[in-house]
Amino acid sequence: MPSFRTMFAPRPRTQRATPAARLRPRLECLEDRAVPSVFTVDDDFAANNPARRQYTTIQAAVTAASNGDTIRVNPGTYHETVTVNKTLTLIGSGPDAKARTGNASREAIIESDNATGVVQLMANRIVFEGFTVRGNDLGPGLFTSDAFSGYQVERDLFTLNTDGIALGSNGVFRTVVRQNAFRDNNSQDFGNGITSFPESGQLNLSNVLIENNFFTDQQNESIIVSRASGTNSDIAIRNNDMVHDGGILIFHARNVDISGNRLTDSVGTGIYLFGDVTNAKVTHNTVENGDFSGIVVGSPPTFEGNPGPVSDVVVSDNKVNGNHEYGIILSHATGSELSHNKVADNGRDGIFLEDADRNLVSRNEVKNSGGAGIHVDAASTGNRIERNKLKGNHPDAMDDSTGTGTAGTANQWRDNKGDTQSRPGLLDQARHDNDHGHDHDHGHDHDDDHDDDHDDDHDD
Repeated sequence: MPSFRTMFAPRPRTQRATPAARLRPRLECLEDRAVPSVFTVDDDFAANNPARRQYTTIQAAVTAASNGDTIRVNPGTYHETVTVNKTLTLIGSGPDAKARTGNASREAIIESDNATGVVQLMANRIVFEGFTVRGNDLGPGLFTSDAFSGYQVERDLFTLNTDGIALGSNGVFRTVVRQNAFRDNNSQDFGNGITSFPESGQLNLSNVLIENNFFTDQQNESIIVSRASGTNSDIAIRNNDMVHDGGILIFHARNVDISGNRLTDSVGTGIYLFGDVTNAKVTHNTVENGDFSGIVVGSPPTFEGNPGPVSDVVVSDNKVNGNHEYGIILSHATGSELSHNKVADNGRDGIFLEDADRNLVSRNEVKNSGGAGIHVDAASTGNRIERNKLKGNHPDAMDDSTGTGTAGTANQWRDNKGDTQSRPGLLDQARHDNDHGHDHDHGHDHDDDHDDDHDDDHDD
């Protein structure tokens, strides 16, 4: 029988090809092309059977596989540390992370104690899907090396580890973490769902999408992006659900998109851009009933190891309700925008500007705050506060600064509507002019927790 190459060789020049022949695509030689293999892992197998690509441990299958192969893991509990240094697809039997829990009778469970991670991904474009990774008292459930990228981590459950995932990526290919569940990763007291700052060392993080995950009962943060040297960039955190969890903490980062997330009953500040953050968007999130503040952008430089100011941040179209401390804080930030947010029933000020310069606060609705609706402190200058609707706050508008701006402040107030103000002229429609001398030291209780828990985070 003729070979593929002979069958589809061009016709001799002496023979005129028909139009159909001229349009026929050439087929390359296929004899030497490797076909990806599928390996099966089951802890009920009697022994490894390389001829049938059947193995009793995941690591044995990884060792036998080649780039591009797939490893399917049947239900069972695999007591091993797995290191993947090839471009492989690993598919487990469950759990259904959408259901936020697992079913032990049909789960592929991996558990061990290892400071680096139960599962360690150390090659480009590895797929890790459908596993329960649990019980690591020494480190994270999953570790992804920042020497590589393009990881795809989906439909997994991470529980009872020090952290769920220690996430690194060099950004060459996009890394995706999607539809996973993170539950009670606190085996060393204060754990995180996803962290770029595990106990074993800091990781760079770039070109990453974290979306549609569920987080609960982590005692530190749902997601923490942090590196004391270098820069994290192009990070999207979208449409995640966080219930009774720590929140989102970001610093040393560029090009950040935090959107569409729902944070309920946070044990810390809901969304916190701690410092050295530029070009970030915090939009369409719901942050409600947290123990501390809803959204905080920036921190006072007096904090030990503060990474630096924030700039060019947009906080818009968020719902920030019922948090124990402040609704939204803009601290030591410049060139940023707070707009179209609905802020209600927070324990202290609805929106508080602390030593914040040249920012825009526009078209927000702030009501029923325990403190002022919008409060600008004495050190904040050059801000524009425009077209906000304020009601039921104490007072609705408050500005402690002094200068040549509106009503003798250092800022411009225009077209704001409310009932009460700390000095006449801040509001266009005010039925009462009150001088409220509140003490507004916001304490940063949660920030102090971060100093205690993450001293190394703040060493520049």
